[in-house]
Amino acid sequence: MLRNSEQRYGSLSIGLHWLTLLLMIAVYALMEFRDIFPKGSAGRDLMKEFHFMVGLLILALVVVRLLVRVGSPSPRIVPELSPLMLTLAKLAHLALYGFLILTPLLGWLLLSAGASPFPSSAWRSPPSSPPTTA
Repeated sequence: MLRNSEQRYGSLSIGLHWLTLLLMIAVYALMEFRDIFPKGSAGRDLMKEFHFMVGLLILALVVVRLLVRVGSPSPRIVPELSPLMLTLAKLAHLALYGFLILTPLLGWLLLSAGASPFPSSAWRSPPSSPPTTA
């Protein structure tokens, strides 16, 4: 069952949930473990570039999650929550989505405001043929 039903979340929502969590762990780990490489080394720069790219991937994934959430209603909560608990649950979801959206956007903003250019090596393709020497 791909879509949510009244009884349970669909496999798409569940998959997006866990993929988001794994990417959040990865983006955090990339910055924490960059210190295994010396400053200015290619390995450290690569870790930072992967951090930036995974952050952008998280941002794109959150957009997909929001579209799925709007297009497929959440299952009913059993037993029903009190109005206060329901309001707190909605506020918690709003805070989590805000975190998932604002964190990559703020990272992008800080990167753009700094002296270092946006990492583009992940988007470059290798040359298709060796250069000629003639």
